[in-house]
Amino acid sequence: MHRSLGLLLVVSVGSFLGACTGSSDEGGGSCAAGHEACACFENQTCTGTLSCLSGVCVDATGAAGHSGGAGAAGTPGTGGGSGHAGTAGTAGTAGTAGTAGTAGDGPGGAAGSAGAAGSAGAAGSGSVVDPSELSIAEGGYVTRGDWHGYAWTMAITGSYPGAVVSTITPATFATLTTLDHQLCAQGVVGKSGDYGGVGMVGINLHQAMSVPPAGQPPTLLYTPTGTGIAFAVTNNGGSNLRIQLQDDSGTAAGRWCSSISGEATGTLTWADFNTTCWSPATGSAYNKQPLRDISVLVPGNDVADIAFDFCITVLSEVP
Repeated sequence: MHRSLGLLLVVSVGSFLGACTGSSDEGGGSCAAGHEACACFENQTCTGTLSCLSGVCVDATGAAGHSGGAGAAGTPGTGGGSGHAGTAGTAGTAGTAGTAGTAGDGPGGAAGSAGAAGSAGAAGSGSVVDPSELSIAEGGYVTRGDWHGYAWTMAITGSYPGAVVSTITPATFATLTTLDHQLCAQGVVGKSGDYGGVGMVGINLHQAMSVPPAGQPPTLLYTPTGTGIAFAVTNNGGSNLRIQLQDDSGTAAGRWCSSISGEATGTLTWADFNTTCWSPATGSAYNKQPLRDISVLVPGNDVADIAFDFCITVLSEVP
């Protein structure tokens, strides 16, 4: 392994969008396609004003979504420190020109001496925005290389009896603007006997920008062309963290994760992702299958609630 680094909703456990989990997926009863909390139509649309988000019809104004269970906890991560990018610095002033060398004496005279070097221009003020940071448009629409789609948050509560409710803030990234260059979330992942609690921040990888008042366009699949993932995460809460890849199947077999606990920045190859990243030998490695979204998540456990506070500043495909 090589490591060097919205518009969705707060939800309880469900069946579609989920996290790598050590427990089996839960089944559900009959549900008419295109209706709220049910599967989308085959063309990734829904009835009325509902929006198709990760294969499930939801009310984009704040209704609960659906998701699967989370995987077992990894090792604790260490926090990194990084804030908002500064504004671009002003250009430094040009250096002054050197003076000309003096001429040699007569025919065959000695060469003239070199002119003095010009003085250096003054350094620009302020700090320059890192070009590798996320490009975020109004409403939390993220563009990074070939990736483009809305960012979202999700809190999943385990399904085990007595499970503690998971929470996350913000509920959506609808208030983000072009001045923002990171995706931040805080909350608590509630303990659950099935390790089902999860807190996560995700980005749809192939989704057009919506035109108000229409809902979000469907999320399509993106097939990776690079060699892996570059990331930079400020983990102020010190919780375990994973990066997860997800297709549109809504099953555990369509989710691959890799632990980044203890690392603020780094890179991961596709081979570093596995359906059971907490026990790779028992799972299946990722092999560049088409993806719906990518996320950074906090896995829960069956012992204690986990407070989290992290910001994603870089999340992109490595060429």
